[in-house]
Amino acid sequence: MFDWRDYLGVARYLSLNAIATGTEEAAHRSAVSRAYYATYCLVRGWATEQSPQPFLPSGSVDDHRRLRDWLRVKHLVPAAHDLQVLRDLRNRCDYDDTVTRPVLEMSQNAVRIAESVLLRLGIT
Repeated sequence: MFDWRDYLGVARYLSLNAIATGTEEAAHRSAVSRAYYATYCLVRGWATEQSPQPFLPSGSVDDHRRLRDWLRVKHLVPAAHDLQVLRDLRNRCDYDDTVTRPVLEMSQNAVRIAESVLLRLGIT
């Protein structure tokens, strides 16, 4: 089984070593994307194991929103908010030709937020 924490490790590596890749902007954008998916998948897995009323993924793209809604219902609003922030950063980095914030700042922020969400929820 794939360990989604590895994506966060890749995000950290890319954020810290973006210049060395020779494709600095792509490395930072990829770091943001990996940080989001690591967090989303780890939180999704954690949420499916909670009781009562675990999160039940449908396997559709709507699960991203549904997971945030589930977190809010469970009174984990800061985690839901941070997951939305990560999703927004990821969308900008994956789809926008031009981003308004420095990509270095975005990748560092994404890794920090991802680590914070996982720590807050006790996902190690």
